[in-house]
Amino acid sequence: MKFTLSWLKEFLDTKASLDTIVETLTAIGLEVEDVQDMAAELTPFTVAEIMKAEPHPDADRLQVCKVLTMAGERQIVCGAPNARAGIKVALADIGELEQLADQLSQGYPGATMDDVDLDALARQLGDEAAVEARTLAE
Repeated sequence: MKFTLSWLKEFLDTKASLDTIVETLTAIGLEVEDVQDMAAELTPFTVAEIMKAEPHPDADRLQVCKVLTMAGERQIVCGAPNARAGIKVALADIGELEQLADQLSQGYPGATMDDVDLDALARQLGDEAAVEARTLAE
């Protein structure tokens, strides 16, 4: 059975660390096979806001977007047809995406960026950003 730590803590009145909880579950006879830190898997992604989106001058299906990130304003070429000013989107630099794909393929032979859990991303970023992430991943 899979469940989240937050779900478990709804039933436990504890401030114990994850390691302590895992050890206790094992000690009472409940085998803990694996613990996944979903937040760590999403570290390549940040939330950015599209400030302006214009058609790319040399391509029909691309847009040039001015995007506000925590690091400041950036210009990004985007292939998402629904990219528009005012929405928040998931953003990862190309190098970070390549690193994530490498990690996926090492842990899961044959895995690709198509195997990224966009539902987990949706829970982290909110519905509208997740729609954008799905579009960007396609």
